[in-house]
Amino acid sequence: MHSEDFQREYECVYVDETSAWFPWEEIQAIQQPSLYTITADTRGEAVSKAMNAIAELKAAVTRGVVETAMAVGIDVGRTRNATEIFVVGCTTTDTYPLRLTLTLENASFDTQLAVAAAVFDTLPIKKGYIDQNGIGRNLAERLEKRFPSKVEGVDFTVQSKTVWATDAKMLAQQLKAIIPANRDLAYQIHSIKRTITGAKNMVFDTDRTEKHHADKFWAWALALSAARVKVMVPREFSNPRR
Repeated sequence: MHSEDFQREYECVYVDETSAWFPWEEIQAIQQPSLYTITADTRGEAVSKAMNAIAELKAAVTRGVVETAMAVGIDVGRTRNATEIFVVGCTTTDTYPLRLTLTLENASFDTQLAVAAAVFDTLPIKKGYIDQNGIGRNLAERLEKRFPSKVEGVDFTVQSKTVWATDAKMLAQQLKAIIPANRDLAYQIHSIKRTITGAKNMVFDTDRTEKHHADKFWAWALALSAARVKVMVPREFSNPRR
């Protein structure tokens, strides 16, 4: 279990009803400034940066710089929020370094499909979870049909978000979910708040005053969840050079 549950259950530590799920100390502990992570932000239909980033990561796989097995998390947006595509590496030591982040702002669904399909076609993806709530339904169904053995649409519910947020925190506390020193990503992770309702249920979300909806965090959490689906990873690439 994560440390807060242990403290509450066995050390009688009082837990606030509302708190940042990831304190800055935990985020800083998993940040690695030298981590090999490729980032591309695009707007509209001009997604060449995203396509180039995918090709660059593929070249890194070929050179043996990064893992030969990866997982994807996709949080879908359209006009109000960007679509976030996060790729983590999967090592035989059960660590999951963040290798690729793609932000597609105001891109049409056809363009989003093209970029996401390029990720699955080009990179050694073993599993991918995609948000299928609301506007994500069409994209999820099209990707599931095209990559039936790799892509799975998932629903964002109170229960599923609790599982994803809890798993991400445990991996972070175990120093297994490594991220680059990226300010925007760190702020979105820190923005996740845990609220305990009157019925003693835990709800994970951002404050309504936030301009974002922690899309980067949820894409990252989905990728980590997908990465934990066990497959055989070539042992010679369990410890990439960066």
